[in-house]
Amino acid sequence: VGTMNPEEGELRPQLLDRFGLSVALHNPADAGTRQAIVRARLAFEADPAAVVARYAAAQAALVASVVRARAALAGLEWSDAVVQHAAGLALAAGVDGIRADLVMLRAARALAALDQQTSVRVEHVDAVAELALAHRRGENSAGPAGPAGPAGAAGMAPPSGAAQPPSLSSPSPSPSRPSPASGQAAGSSQDAPEGDWGALPPEPQTMARVRSTGAWPPKKA
Repeated sequence: VGTMNPEEGELRPQLLDRFGLSVALHNPADAGTRQAIVRARLAFEADPAAVVARYAAAQAALVASVVRARAALAGLEWSDAVVQHAAGLALAAGVDGIRADLVMLRAARALAALDQQTSVRVEHVDAVAELALAHRRGENSAGPAGPAGPAGAAGMAPPSGAAQPPSLSSPSPSPSRPSPASGQAAGSSQDAPEGDWGALPPEPQTMARVRSTGAWPPKKA
C-alpha cells in the first residue's frame, strides 16, 4: 500500500504498473461532509476507546465477511468469457504487459467471494476494472470502461470512485508547469528514441586542451 500526491511529480509507468489497484482521493466538496470528518476526528482525539467501541460491531461483521470470502476464494474460477472480457478491457486501455489482466481477474474473484457469489461474472470484472486500469491507461486508450450490464446488476454496484480514473493516469501538462520536453531544443528532442520515457538527448560539451597541470611544490627537507 502506498500513497502519492500527483502534484509533487509523476511516477514512471514501469513503477505504476507494480501497483495492483489505485484509488483517487478527493477533498470533500460540501460543508456537511467536512463537518462530519472534523467531528469524527475531534471525537477520536477526545476519547479513542469510545470511538472504537462505537464501531466494534460493524468492524467485527466486516472482519467475519473477509474471513468468509478468503475461505471461498479457492472454489471460484474464471470462465473463458470472463478472461476474454478482462483481456478486451486491458487492450482497450492500451496497457503494456498482462499484469492488468491478472489484477482484474483476481480482484473480480475477491469481489465475488465477498458478495458470497458462486461464480465470477463479467459484472465483477466491470466493477473493479477501472481500479486496475486507471494508473496503467495509455495515452491512446478508449477511456474509462463502464459496466457491461445495467447498474446494480445482481445487487452489485461498482465501487465508489471507480467511474473516474485517478489524476495520476495519463497526466496532461499544466499551463503553469511545462512538460519536461518543453525546455529542450526542437532539434535535439527528436534525437531521443520514441518510447524511452524520461530519456534526455545528449548535449554537446565544449572541451579545452590542457597544456600544463602546474608544478608540484618542493618537499621540505
